[in-house]
Amino acid sequence: MKIRIKFVFPSLLFIILLTMSNLSLAQIVTGKVVDDKGKIMQGVAVTINDSVSLTTNTKGTFNTLALRSAKPRKVKATKKGYRVKTWDFVGTEIQVVMYSAPNVLTGKVLGSTAQAVRNIAVSIAGESEIPPTFTNANGDFVLNLPPHIEPTEDTKFDIDGTTVTKESYTFDKNKDYYVIKTTISHGGSDSNGANLNADGTPQLFNITVLYQEDYSPVEGLRLKVDGKEFVTDKQGKFQVVTVQMHVSKFKIEEYDITKFNVDAEGNYVFLIIRTKAAGIENDEPVVPMEEKLDSMILDYNADFKKVINQLEFKKQFLFEKGTMIRSEMEEIAQKLRNEKSISPQQRKALKVYLRNLEYALIENDSTFERLQDQSNMVVEELREIIFKQQEQIEVDVEQQRTLEIELYIAIIAGFILLGVVIAFFFLYKRLRKQKEEIQHAYNNIKNISSIGQKVTSTLDFRTMVQTANSNMASLIHSAFFGVGIFDEAEQRIEFLDFVKKGETQQDHFEYMEEEDKLSIWCFQNNKPVTINNIEMQYKDYLSKPIKIDANTPQSLIYLPLAFENKVLGVITAQSLEKNAFNEIDLKMMQTLASYVSVALSNANAYEVINIKNKNITDSIRYAQTIQEAIMPSESQMHAYFSEYFVIYRPKDIVSGDIYWLGHNPIIDNNRSLVSFALIDCTGHGVPGGFMSLVSSYLLNDIESNLTNMQKKKQDNSSAIFTPAVVLEYLDGRFRESLKQYEKNNDDGMDIAFCTLEQMIDGQTKVTFAGAKRPILYYRQADAVLETIRGEKRSIGGQYKKEHPFQNHEIILSKGDMLYFTTDGFADQNDEERHRFTSAKLTELIEENAKLPTKEQKANIETILDSYMKNTEQRDDITIIGIRV
Repeated sequence: MKIRIKFVFPSLLFIILLTMSNLSLAQIVTGKVVDDKGKIMQGVAVTINDSVSLTTNTKGTFNTLALRSAKPRKVKATKKGYRVKTWDFVGTEIQVVMYSAPNVLTGKVLGSTAQAVRNIAVSIAGESEIPPTFTNANGDFVLNLPPHIEPTEDTKFDIDGTTVTKESYTFDKNKDYYVIKTTISHGGSDSNGANLNADGTPQLFNITVLYQEDYSPVEGLRLKVDGKEFVTDKQGKFQVVTVQMHVSKFKIEEYDITKFNVDAEGNYVFLIIRTKAAGIENDEPVVPMEEKLDSMILDYNADFKKVINQLEFKKQFLFEKGTMIRSEMEEIAQKLRNEKSISPQQRKALKVYLRNLEYALIENDSTFERLQDQSNMVVEELREIIFKQQEQIEVDVEQQRTLEIELYIAIIAGFILLGVVIAFFFLYKRLRKQKEEIQHAYNNIKNISSIGQKVTSTLDFRTMVQTANSNMASLIHSAFFGVGIFDEAEQRIEFLDFVKKGETQQDHFEYMEEEDKLSIWCFQNNKPVTINNIEMQYKDYLSKPIKIDANTPQSLIYLPLAFENKVLGVITAQSLEKNAFNEIDLKMMQTLASYVSVALSNANAYEVINIKNKNITDSIRYAQTIQEAIMPSESQMHAYFSEYFVIYRPKDIVSGDIYWLGHNPIIDNNRSLVSFALIDCTGHGVPGGFMSLVSSYLLNDIESNLTNMQKKKQDNSSAIFTPAVVLEYLDGRFRESLKQYEKNNDDGMDIAFCTLEQMIDGQTKVTFAGAKRPILYYRQADAVLETIRGEKRSIGGQYKKEHPFQNHEIILSKGDMLYFTTDGFADQNDEERHRFTSAKLTELIEENAKLPTKEQKANIETILDSYMKNTEQRDDITIIGIRV
């Protein structure tokens, strides 16, 4: 018993001491969550640094213990129907602002035969503030809910006027997804083929009208649809019930429709309009961007390649459409965050448009997932059919072997069975041909994706064309291949590396005014050209006669290369034989054309990026010239220092390091005084370069003002122009320039500043003051390198009460050395990520201090290059040595 007590007491004492020490190192961190209108928010789940999880109380606040040195790096706040707008850490309080985000409910409506019910009205029973929606062709629907309403297992639905309770649906909590079963079989269609609701009425479309200038909603606009007048609400919306939706149905006085987008899945229509120019009528029809993904019927016993190619093209279109919506949402969100000049009306309009984009994105992603499932289903079905046919072929081949044996027996038996032998021979040939066709189809499906990846992986026009040409021969048996790219400036189609019978020809061009060219007709009409007999079929496309001789191709295919409704060029395959191409060849060409279209679009975008990148680089190099101009030249340095060296290596083109030489040396009573400084600004590259310009300008201005004050002063017993005074002025002027007294701005700079005064006895008095940067000096007589450290404060940065800068004076003899360094050399790492360190740098300088300055510079740079090897430079590096 005594042994146990003796053991427990020390352990308990140790735990108490450990707990008290942890409490002494901790502090209370509080927080508050409000919405964008300043209203407190209760029940918000808050996570700090991915480790501490809390929930706000009725006052919208929370608190926790955190280590004193642990400033929150990451704060998450989650609540149904809301998103984080901003968060900040002020003192010991975390301040979070959230805003209302769209809350959606999704589901599917099935009929009595488990078929999807389309174009049926769906709403929340008893919730009049929530507008109803309609199911799409697959029975799917999306309801937009206000933040205070959440999907539950007890939600009641109103399906076409009939209330549906939880007994008639299943609910997935993780996805807020409902599958509702009704007694309705399915929606119908009218005589024109348009989708109808279950009661036989035309479908309902939700119309949104927006200005082209800023995409704000058009409120109170009067317009006609099918001759009936409508007026838009505050959000630019109204509803139309009609059989079909087309741009020709809309009539708007004094406005042009510049964009018409119909989403056939979700019954949403977006009209983008602009004011008509005076005296100008827009006679050109607007081409609507319509995509009806549910209109495709999958016939697995028909053309597999057609089904797969169409599915892949639709998936690619939906993916690009989703990418554009997300990009436009990000641009609007960025504009809302950054541009303060936006009026409240414009900000409200942008928010409405952003919300509309969010709804469209949800609908687009749902369609993409559904199409992905369709693609997987087609591929699996195709694989199963191929495997079955392969098994059947193997069975037929085995039967053929048996038939061969019977054939030998029949020969011995005589010519009586000769007819049977011939029949089996032709059967063998037919089976072999079927096997080759199936194998060829399988190889084409396998290779088309690989060819597409090769084509789209290059960003160079000629390389892309060569890749397409070299691979077309493996897909289509043809004598001529070519890809023509439209040159807008020259108004011509350029065929690069046109291939003829495996040989590359010279580039040739076909101009837009040549009306006898099939390529020009294909490009201008954005339609394919398919000819298997040139003499009989060319009149279907061309009005003028063409010259036909022995070298004229008899069979031709021209396909437009289009991306996002813009024609970029044409692709062609040609043969000297008639009837050379079949339906399979055309489908292969169409698939390859879609890949080439994407590759051309990517190459155009890449070229634009390269031009912009060059312009930016040229601007930065000009900034480098400006930065070099404000630093002292070699002649200026030699005017005051007979021997010195400078190692100046910016990390990027421009640098955050800069060295400065005083322009107004004080000379009186046979004494001369010159000032010198090395500055390390926050950051590197362009931001650091701007900071260096600010610091140089401020030092020049301060030097001029203090020098004039010194000259006007009657009593010369105390000096005004000293390093400590200069740094205090520089700190104040820097904070004023960057408005750090008004804004939360941490930018600053570290500096080593000194004055060198030539004494009567030939010695030099050095007066130094530093902000986080030291000065090193080497006396030849003592052969020892010594350091004077600067104050532990920066110029600028977060403002707090700090002790003033101090002057440090040393007397140096002729031949002694002064050294200035930034932290770039000491922080540089090697291949094993080890820092060089300040201690090693001091040793390196001391080892070379007795050498001439040119040898010192060469030795230090050799050591630096050897240490870095293949590693990237981490920061700007500057080392300056001056012999007094």
